[in-house]
Amino acid sequence: RRPGGVLQTRERRQVLEPERLAEPEAFGQQVTEALARAAGTLSAHASEREVLEHAVDALWAHGFTTTTLIIDEDEPLLRYGPSRTPSGPSIAPPFPQPPKEILTLFNPAFMQRRAAFFQDGMRIVREAYPEPVAERILAMLPAHRMVQAPLFVGGSPYGAIVVTSNALSPLVTTALELFAEFVGKAIEALRLRNERVVRWRLAVLGGAASVMAHEVRNAVASIMNALRLRKRQEEPSK
Repeated sequence: RRPGGVLQTRERRQVLEPERLAEPEAFGQQVTEALARAAGTLSAHASEREVLEHAVDALWAHGFTTTTLIIDEDEPLLRYGPSRTPSGPSIAPPFPQPPKEILTLFNPAFMQRRAAFFQDGMRIVREAYPEPVAERILAMLPAHRMVQAPLFVGGSPYGAIVVTSNALSPLVTTALELFAEFVGKAIEALRLRNERVVRWRLAVLGGAASVMAHEVRNAVASIMNALRLRKRQEEPSK
């Protein structure tokens, strides 16, 4: 078991292939409760990547193929963040980076932070990528259903969590939308925490600089006084 309670591979086999569950509503409730527990531990991580890794692991533990797409402000293409496929972790999928526009093209409610549920996610992949690339991606996906859950940090779009599984449903989509919101808030809290640390360090350095400047001024004043005194002592002898 990894830190944060994420299941290792052997344990994960017990929860893979959730589409086999007889009660989709019960599975949706199970996922909602599990993601709520995972959300409570997101803020304990020390970097944005660790937050995303933990989020992706929590989804993968329920048999979801998961990819994070990250927005870089000055770049026209999305960057791949942590991803998980049925075969295991995939840190950098060997696929071309998609343009930012696909986030809103396929999910018109993206800027309203609403998740989009696609019954045919295969069509989305075919429309987003050139045919040879799309076929390679589709070969890795275990199912047709797909959800895109927007990620926002501090009111600005950060990217999206894309989940694929035949067990996806409107109930699970709502849970993923809320989970993505918590992921964004955890990243925002991390940034604020880091900013406070930086401000504290700058304040400490500023205080140290003030003390040093004061001590230097005192030393310089003492030297100047000594020089003036010596000059006065030497003047009568001239």
